[in-house]
Amino acid sequence: ALIPIIETIIFCGEQEISLRGNDDSGPLNLAKPPKKDGKFRALLRYRANFGDENLKNHLINSNRNSTYISPSIQNEIIDICGQLIRKNIVTKINKADCFSILCDETLDVSGTEQLSMCVRYVDQNNQLREDFLCFLPVYDLTGENLTRIILEECEKLGLDLNKLIGQGYDGAGNMSGQFNGVQSRIRQIYPKAVFVHCASHRLNLALSSALSTKSVRNCLGVMKDIINLFRNNALAGETLKNSILELIPETKKTRLVGLFSLQNIQETDRAISAKACSLLAAVEKSCFIISLLVCENLLSFTLPLSHYLQSPKRDLSSAVDYAKHIIKRLKHMRQNSNESFTQIFQEASKLSKMYFDTEIKIPRTTNKQNYRDNYSCNSPEEYYKISVFLPCLDGFILHLENRFEQNNDILSSIEILLPKFALEKNVEKLKNLTIYFEDKISEKNIASEYLLWCEKWKNNEETPTDIMAILDSCNSTFYPNINHLLRVLATLPVSTTEVERSFSTLKRFQNKNNKMESPTFIKPQIEEMYEQRETNFTVADEEEKIHEEQIRIINQKIKKIKDKKKQLKFNYEESQYTLYKSELSIRNYLNSLQKQLESLNID
Repeated sequence: ALIPIIETIIFCGEQEISLRGNDDSGPLNLAKPPKKDGKFRALLRYRANFGDENLKNHLINSNRNSTYISPSIQNEIIDICGQLIRKNIVTKINKADCFSILCDETLDVSGTEQLSMCVRYVDQNNQLREDFLCFLPVYDLTGENLTRIILEECEKLGLDLNKLIGQGYDGAGNMSGQFNGVQSRIRQIYPKAVFVHCASHRLNLALSSALSTKSVRNCLGVMKDIINLFRNNALAGETLKNSILELIPETKKTRLVGLFSLQNIQETDRAISAKACSLLAAVEKSCFIISLLVCENLLSFTLPLSHYLQSPKRDLSSAVDYAKHIIKRLKHMRQNSNESFTQIFQEASKLSKMYFDTEIKIPRTTNKQNYRDNYSCNSPEEYYKISVFLPCLDGFILHLENRFEQNNDILSSIEILLPKFALEKNVEKLKNLTIYFEDKISEKNIASEYLLWCEKWKNNEETPTDIMAILDSCNSTFYPNINHLLRVLATLPVSTTEVERSFSTLKRFQNKNNKMESPTFIKPQIEEMYEQRETNFTVADEEEKIHEEQIRIINQKIKKIKDKKKQLKFNYEESQYTLYKSELSIRNYLNSLQKQLESLNID
């Protein structure tokens, strides 16, 4: 009878369905209740009424205190699910050659700082995986405390930290600090654990710095205000939809279709007309149109890299290569800046004429100006090229180079394993990788194995570029150490996007349930929902084993509850007996005292 209850809780977890209702205590009545008692009890009722006789008999005939559907039992079962999920993941991690940890923290809706911890590894089936492990409540964000929490949790989970070869965090000082940050403290204990600053954060920081010029910053601020205006006002949003259908009914996207909506709403609603008028005046300026097109042009180059950094099969070497391709293209644009900006300027002139019936103009200049660009130019094209285009382009190239040149020391050494760099002259660079194989094989043997690896690709015209394809082509029996080093390269952290996804799961869960849930209750439920690919309990070769383990642990929990009830009952009976004896002694004493008084013949 417990199996249907367990399966129902697992089903709710997989489908991200909250369990509780307004009245979910007491025995479960199979008739429809007057008040909603939660989806969990409703599913049990539906299951019992439509064919599950074992569950129906259990709910009808069980004692009030042994139905095993109370909130506390639900929490116990959810906690067991979390333990089984973690155990399955940790087993896979410990079977892998190496792994990296990915961490980041966020403030949840209850005001508690939650540290999300994920792992990246290559499993026994040569599949690159990033799995969520847990949320940890954090109250002290110093590097020392975070290091202690992370290492203690790894030891508690049973991870083999001797296989730790990478750390992936954001650029905050407490995480990435060179002396007192988490990465430096962990690397002092585990020297192989290389720190890699999240590539997505690096790209974002490079863009933020490059697009911080005054005109571009103002342009992006105006665009944000326009988006919020249409998003937060029903009339404005409806006007935007009608404008889209009227102007471009075949598509859902356009560049400046919102401008017509601004013109339509500036005279319709007094509450937003002033805001619409001010935004329309800002959009009509030449500087805004030029800045918008410059941003569009630059961001179009980084969009593929942004998508790649969110893919599950990304690797550090490819990410850095793609960043170098972007830098190379941007430098080409810089060398041909006249032709590049001429195209942007012509498009801006066309848009300005089409939407506002105006020409691109130079803003008013004076002999002395402290708060805006005051270049002396002969044409608007030259002015905006100097004041907007070149500063953004130069800054973007500079910051991309500075941000993505990190970890070049380890990459330049380990990239010699890739087929395109597998050359006999690079054999000396293997010395830089000694830390990864010194406890397994001598440097001379690894050098011989590397020369055989170079021979494999010497006359091969079709060489794979994807790290997992290269790993598949590396026979682990003939090239055991090369295979291990390739797994190290694949396991090195790239970005913390998996951690960011766990934050989204945490936010969804806490919005649907009580915001003040304790972190110890949140953790197993998040694990159950977030690890859907693990929580079916039908994992190909371990379905029966996991099911038996699940029933065994639950039976142990039930036995503990029964033993506790017996102990409480015994203690209660013992206390009642003691109280009875005390009462009897008092009565005997009062009787003896009364006899003594009677013997004294006191009237």
